[in-house]
Amino acid sequence: MAQSTLGFALLEGKNLPQNYVEAIDWLRKAVTQDSPEGQYYLALAYVNGWGVERDVAQFRHWMEKAALQGLADAQCELGLSYISKEPTVEGNAKISYWLPKARDQGQVKAEFFWGALLLEGETISRDATEAIRWLRKAADRGYAQAQYNLATAYLKGIAVNKDPMQSFYWMEKAAEQGVSDAQYHLALAYKRGDGTPQDMEKALSWLRKAAGQGHLQPKFERGISALDEDLKQDRLEVAHWVEEMANAGNSIAQCCFGNLQTEGWGVEKDWAKANSWWRKSAEQKFPPAEFYVGLSLYYGEGIPKDHKEAAGWLRSAANHNIKAAQTLLTQMENQRIDREDTLPKGKKHESQ
Repeated sequence: MAQSTLGFALLEGKNLPQNYVEAIDWLRKAVTQDSPEGQYYLALAYVNGWGVERDVAQFRHWMEKAALQGLADAQCELGLSYISKEPTVEGNAKISYWLPKARDQGQVKAEFFWGALLLEGETISRDATEAIRWLRKAADRGYAQAQYNLATAYLKGIAVNKDPMQSFYWMEKAAEQGVSDAQYHLALAYKRGDGTPQDMEKALSWLRKAAGQGHLQPKFERGISALDEDLKQDRLEVAHWVEEMANAGNSIAQCCFGNLQTEGWGVEKDWAKANSWWRKSAEQKFPPAEFYVGLSLYYGEGIPKDHKEAAGWLRSAANHNIKAAQTLLTQMENQRIDREDTLPKGKKHESQ
């Protein structure tokens, strides 16, 4: 036990300086003594690539050894490892075998996922009543995601009757634990007076917290209409606090404020100012902003065209997995090739 605890402390680097090599050495010593904790921590090292090559097969090998010894955390993680976008009969059987073992030992994460899977009804047969029972059990024990899921069930009437007060109760608990989705929906509850007295000051306070975790960015990327669904009455207020956060140097807010200015959403429409904010955000290496700067330079929106500089920003965005940036880079390359094909033989385009 001491060897496995020391090994994990060295992996995490909390109470001791982080040292992957030494950590793996201690964990290997622990597993030679058949320590379930050592097996569990070594499995985590393999799945996260801590001091070893990432290896899912080795992760499952060691996690199963720990699970077979009855370690609830290992049983839970082993079961969850088989959840897939492309489920298999074998994988679903593993989930149905290991998760209940961990759940019945009181492992709260297993309680939550078992409830969520029962409600979803894809991996295992749907049972709404049992789903809510397990979600509530995990929520009562303070598991934040279970609190959010239970709040959502009461908000939308999923497997329970709609109950704004119960939804607010659980949403607030999840929000206080930092769940950004819960913070956002708590803001909406305060704005609308759903399950609680209306309070715009608290609504905007929780909206700021959600935005600080990047929660609103996907809405901005989908278009301003996504914000209109929930906040159409408060454009000026929302634009104001986004600007405050942008001025404070928050890269997400800077990018969002640029987006607001391209749409004239709560502010005067101004492409030049939008580009200024995007550039501030991009200089902090926020990938969507890198894409917007490249896009504007390519099309000359609010700033002069500069395909060479545009390509630089677009490459950076593409390297951060912004697919639209890679698409535009490919388009630019094809256009360059097309232009070269029309030039007299032996001449090169001026950009070369």
